[in-house]
Amino acid sequence: MQKKGAIEFSMTTIMVIIIGVVVLALALAWVRGTFKDISGITEEAFEGAKEQLRAELTSQDPLGISPSTLSLKSGESTTVAVGFLNGLSPAKDITTAVISVTDPNSIIGVTVDGGVKTITSGEIFNWRIIIKATGSSGQSTVASVKVTSDDITREKPLVINIV
Repeated sequence: MQKKGAIEFSMTTIMVIIIGVVVLALALAWVRGTFKDISGITEEAFEGAKEQLRAELTSQDPLGISPSTLSLKSGESTTVAVGFLNGLSPAKDITTAVISVTDPNSIIGVTVDGGVKTITSGEIFNWRIIIKATGSSGQSTVASVKVTSDDITREKPLVINIV
């Protein structure tokens, strides 16, 4: 009698393990697919912003930000595209273009994708900036986005509202 119970217990255990492995595999596949979709949407948004910036940049106004105004919930992050056109006359390569973001109210976190760059004459370079709202609801700031290079410094405001 005890042997039959032992066999039933082990069969139940094996079935539970098989069902658990199947559920785990399905959950992992779903999570992976979801993250691929999210990263694709982010890339599409960044590419759209780059195209918009490309159309707006001129040698008189070589720095552009898209979008230039953000509304974020506290703890939320978004990507901002910053484009810079090397339209120097006479034509000259920029060897050390550096981007910086300054927030006077300290309510955002900033991560810059790209750092120091060399931009050849006539070329447009795009930085990706990840902005994270660290302040509380109702706060706002005007951050300064600045590109500094060998001979020039250009600066534009980035308005961030935390809702």
